[in-house]
Amino acid sequence: MKKLLLVVLAALLVGIVEAQEAAYVVKNSINVDPNYVSVLEDLGFDVTVITDTQIPSTDFGPFHVLVVGEGYFFNYADLPITNKEALISNTYHVQDWHIAKFTGTVSVGNNYLKGKVVDNSTSISQGFYNPIKLYNSYGIQASYLPKLPDRATGIKNIIGTDNFDQYPFIGVMNVGASRYGGGTASAKTAYYGITETDEWTPESETLFRNTLIWLTAHYNFPVFENISAEVLNNSSARVSVETLNPANVTIRYGKTTLDQAVSNTTFAQNHAITITGLQEDTTYQYQVTICSDADICKNSTIGIFTTFDFTAPILVSSLEYDLTNNSIKLNFTLNEPAYLSLYLDGILDGSSGQAIASFSHSLNGLQEDTEYAYFLELCDESTNCRNTPEFHFTTLDYTPPESIENLSAKVSGSNIRLTWSHDGTDVDHYNIYLADSADGFNFTMPDSTSSTTNYTDATASSTDLRYYAVRAEDASGNEENNAYIVAKVNLDLDAGTNLVTIPLIPTDTRIDVVMHQNGAYHPVSRITAFDAGTQMLKSSDFNVTWQGQVTDIYPLQGYFLQTKQDTTFTLTGTPIVNESLHLNKGMNLVGLTLGETKSISSLPNSIEEVSQYQNGFDIATRYAAGWYNPANISIEPKQGYWVKANADAILVIS
Repeated sequence: MKKLLLVVLAALLVGIVEAQEAAYVVKNSINVDPNYVSVLEDLGFDVTVITDTQIPSTDFGPFHVLVVGEGYFFNYADLPITNKEALISNTYHVQDWHIAKFTGTVSVGNNYLKGKVVDNSTSISQGFYNPIKLYNSYGIQASYLPKLPDRATGIKNIIGTDNFDQYPFIGVMNVGASRYGGGTASAKTAYYGITETDEWTPESETLFRNTLIWLTAHYNFPVFENISAEVLNNSSARVSVETLNPANVTIRYGKTTLDQAVSNTTFAQNHAITITGLQEDTTYQYQVTICSDADICKNSTIGIFTTFDFTAPILVSSLEYDLTNNSIKLNFTLNEPAYLSLYLDGILDGSSGQAIASFSHSLNGLQEDTEYAYFLELCDESTNCRNTPEFHFTTLDYTPPESIENLSAKVSGSNIRLTWSHDGTDVDHYNIYLADSADGFNFTMPDSTSSTTNYTDATASSTDLRYYAVRAEDASGNEENNAYIVAKVNLDLDAGTNLVTIPLIPTDTRIDVVMHQNGAYHPVSRITAFDAGTQMLKSSDFNVTWQGQVTDIYPLQGYFLQTKQDTTFTLTGTPIVNESLHLNKGMNLVGLTLGETKSISSLPNSIEEVSQYQNGFDIATRYAAGWYNPANISIEPKQGYWVKANADAILVIS
């Protein structure tokens, strides 16, 4: 497997390539396989994507290799397959391009697809052992070429199916090889049928790489196989470079910029170049450039090395432990005995007093939830000193996290789904509280917890009214105490007409959000509202979506809901606290209470008539002597009422 590993390593070391071009031909831009592009770029190719419609106007002369993807191409005849190195992953045009009469496909439903080395005469298959696992999942297809005489006689079967037939998954033709249907190849051609790249194994990806390298080997492209840097002492380092093909080497290096260089102009596959005159204990950047005899060059990625420090002691390890809100303990280990001085925020806080290789120290009297910085001054017996990098720690935080925001509740089937937002800073989990009233929460014992910014109440259907609160808690048990509350309430609707009000403030007042109906769930067929300004009724009907004059649903407004059967409809929103309700002179359709039943006599004097609808209208009228209320109307939560006012008025509903 040595050859296989070297090829993979070479791909990882590739940097910038000059004058190494690949044309990736696809049916449409959506057919681009990013894994094909990634391998090409790893090998140093500048990849140009060419679609079917661009083929006739493209000059393919500058390209070193063509990679042709799957699909039917209207302009297939304009591709220079016969005289340009090409990797074919296309099953539609193998006969048009004189490769084979047809292709086949194979997959294994209950196992991984495997192949075998049939011809080991090229570099493509060297280092592989049979069988070769081609995909990481069962049932994934690959395409293959047929047996002779239905394929070009000049094709070498490199990797075949793992059975008696050994159909070629990978087949190649050298220059001069016989093509299918007559003629000879004037350029190398490879067929590659292992195309489901998201399921590629490392072996199938390496086979793809090796096939591309085989196709372009005659160009003598420079390819890295290994780069290593070895620091020799405090002033020199040796950089070793191995290449696939002979190349000369230039190493550019420097501390902050690559402003120095050393070269070896000999074309060879192994170079070892020593860089001298370096500064002690200094980090250098370096980049290797290799050039072929065709003057095609390639740059490696930038590496670093640090020259040895022969002078000051070195901090080997540091340990911070027993951190509290006002103290911390520290322990340090050095590579040699030294005198240590510890500086906290720039002020000397302690010293060893003698040369030691291990030093412990406690910092006390610190402020809570505060970041501190400290460093060590290290000096050996010869007074050679250095300062360590600056270390940071923060004392424990006894302060609760920031409050959550944007708490909302939505109906999800028979459940209620809560969502909220939080920056996540210093949060371990979120506590969920449930209550039957807005002031009934027990904040000493959460009903549930969540590690994410959402929670689903699967028991919501068991009650007509439920309130929710959510608070963030950190890992130390500190809980913030925001006052956000949301709620769900059930409207019990009878078949026919119901006069109701909305006892919550919806998060979103749009009718299709508040009345969360769809094709499967749509108990309410019509909503009728009253415009107190125009003294006119308006309505909307549900037919897949809500259509009509009612576009928004507002709290404490009255609405006629038309249903075909008895049903319970759940609403969500924010509890109403001391909401101002504006009454116009004349008729108003509103709700007059929230959480408890009220007597009609509690209404202000500006209201002179109230009517309710319960399978018909009942009316109560105010006279000088008091209310005439034959139907014993009372003001109920969730119920809507016709209210006649003798003047504009503002009521505070609590």
